[in-house]
Amino acid sequence: MAILKGYADDSRPGDRIWAIGGYIGNDLKWECFDDKWPKLLAKHGVPYLHMKEFGRPNGPYAKWHPLKEHNAELAAFFSDVTDLISECWLTGFWSIVRLADLDRFNSETGANLEPYPLAAYGCLLMITKEYGDLTSEVFFDRVEKVHSKLEKATSYGESDRYYGKALENVGLFPLQKGITASQLAPLQIADFFTWELQRNHLNADDWHSMQSRPMDEDERWLTFEKWAAETGLRPPRKSLGALMEKAAPVSGIIWDYDQICSAHRLRQGVWEVP
Repeated sequence: MAILKGYADDSRPGDRIWAIGGYIGNDLKWECFDDKWPKLLAKHGVPYLHMKEFGRPNGPYAKWHPLKEHNAELAAFFSDVTDLISECWLTGFWSIVRLADLDRFNSETGANLEPYPLAAYGCLLMITKEYGDLTSEVFFDRVEKVHSKLEKATSYGESDRYYGKALENVGLFPLQKGITASQLAPLQIADFFTWELQRNHLNADDWHSMQSRPMDEDERWLTFEKWAAETGLRPPRKSLGALMEKAAPVSGIIWDYDQICSAHRLRQGVWEVP
């Protein structure tokens, strides 16, 4: 029986990145969420949370259109969402694959790593990093050929020379057919988190595309801060900042060219079990 249960959603804006993110927790944390979530939706008079539908003037969020004229109501809603996640102490996890960087790596090495499995494998790493040997099940929203994608992500984990054994404690599963975000509340906050995550990452896309960044993580962060100040990069939206700062630990990884190459060297070029 799983000790922990997680839910993940993905986002692929254009051909720039493929992001997966979500939340994981034990039964008590999810019971807290299941109790509070319907009350939050009722308070704000909405049936569910699905970020893509906010752009539809005749959809479930029609009362907040035009969106620019309802900033206060939207801010209150998203603030309550982040507060609820924090109150239930759910742990966030995320993984972003930069598609151009992955294509470059595959072209140079002759490898054939795939973006969604790599992103899902990154989530598997982050969960293992946070929870060690605890057993968990993570359910992923459905995408095309999701079963084979998750099988490949699991294979990336099984061939991991460092975390391999611990990664076996995390099971990756697709949601059952017919289940949608509007029906599954945990998937709604996974959708919210991933939406905010990819928007924030793409705001700094020019920096992530630079090939002259330092390899050392501390130096790289200083370089990013300097670049952000010089370019006037907007800080993360309040909702994302709150998700990162107020909730339980949030662990993530960005699979850019350097990160993929580093992992490739550590693995001695082996990504799947023979």
